[in-house]
Amino acid sequence: MKIMIFSGTSEGRRLSEMLSSDGIPHFVRVATGYGRDVMTESDAVTVGVGRMDADRMREYMAANDFGSDDIVVDATHPYAVQVSENIREAVHSTGCRIIRVARSSGQGAGRCFGTMKEFAVFIDREEGNILLTTGTNTLDEYCLCVSPQTIERTYMRIIPSKESMETALGCGIAPSHIIAMQGPFTYDMNRAMLEQYQIRHMLTKDSGVAGGFSEKCDAASSLGVSVNVIARPAAEEGVSIFEAYGIITGRKYVPRRRIVLAGFGPGRKSSATYDVTDAICRSDAVFGAGRLLAEVRAPRKYEMYSAEEIIKVLEKNTDIENAVVLFSGDPGFYSGAKSAYSRFREWDSGADVKIISGISSISYLAAAAGVTWEDAALVSIHGRNSAQDYNKLIDAVKVNSKTFALVSGDSDIRKVAGILDELKLSVNILAGSDLSYENEKIVTMTLKEASEYKNDGTITVLFINDEPEIR
Repeated sequence: MKIMIFSGTSEGRRLSEMLSSDGIPHFVRVATGYGRDVMTESDAVTVGVGRMDADRMREYMAANDFGSDDIVVDATHPYAVQVSENIREAVHSTGCRIIRVARSSGQGAGRCFGTMKEFAVFIDREEGNILLTTGTNTLDEYCLCVSPQTIERTYMRIIPSKESMETALGCGIAPSHIIAMQGPFTYDMNRAMLEQYQIRHMLTKDSGVAGGFSEKCDAASSLGVSVNVIARPAAEEGVSIFEAYGIITGRKYVPRRRIVLAGFGPGRKSSATYDVTDAICRSDAVFGAGRLLAEVRAPRKYEMYSAEEIIKVLEKNTDIENAVVLFSGDPGFYSGAKSAYSRFREWDSGADVKIISGISSISYLAAAAGVTWEDAALVSIHGRNSAQDYNKLIDAVKVNSKTFALVSGDSDIRKVAGILDELKLSVNILAGSDLSYENEKIVTMTLKEASEYKNDGTITVLFINDEPEIR
């Protein structure tokens, strides 16, 4: 059985990767050199480049001996109606089975237009800068229907290919108004672009989840930018890439999962490292505590961080290939990452389980206080309230000039401060609450003051002992 994928979308690329990972030979057709360049290289795939009408498709399939025992997959863009028609026409004469991979639609948002011409007529009467994120195929129609003044206030986001650049420039879009980047884009990236170019109106296609539709619309709405959508030509019938894989291979796709255990920092997304942010952007689902999930955008979010609970979700949702589990601070310092790492490896020996470090609340507080922590004791009584736990912290404070501690809440500070005061120690306490958030507060207190300290935030503490014991 031979397989051919007419691609040009992330779904087509992903299906090719799935087949390649199993060593299944197949052909892939893409329209442009750029489409070829973003394909994952594999000995199992033969990539052909160039636009084709129905006759050329027939010739290509005949040259590769496609017949009734073979499969053709239409994984082209939902707006490429003519291409899909050409594929159906070409396949009809070969007797091949055709599978249409359909992209799930985005949720309705903004003002809807049937054609680019309808939008052009509308926007020509509006004021403010315009961002087109609809590609270059209908750009000439837009430019013919709007005034030169409207073209001057139009910005264009396109894929970074020579062909797209030439089309945009040829239609009169100024070079400084062309954003050539590979998507899909995150909410933050969309928002930054809209702000940078002072966009008032955005035009998009209903590119669905895979095309980052909701991220575009949410970013625009957050800035008061009008959202305008070119409607899909018609409701599609088709299958997912996982269903297509099952039809082709006769078995259910079992992904090689990638599970990232990521240190998110003190809590605010701005304190997360680039690697952590990148892992979240590439994820299919993110798990973690509610306060951390509130800071991120992901296709799916689950408020849980227990490995056992997460495993149940992953077993039920086999399409989650890239999962991120968020831990506050750094996963190497009193977090659940250690046990989670072992449990995930035990559960799925084939999974790629990785830990990404983050900024610990200890290092954050040290920097904010202008002190080092290389010569400090590090203790945690977070979630630990036995007498032994408190004694461990108190002993550390006695013999160290600096002791950083993670605590469960303000009651821990009051209790420890009271004990230290009874011991007549010369200790000051620096408490940092809600570190990295807008309501962050860092206070320095005497033991008397700390024994009455109240704060319902997330707290990290530094004990400063001017006269540590020498043992």
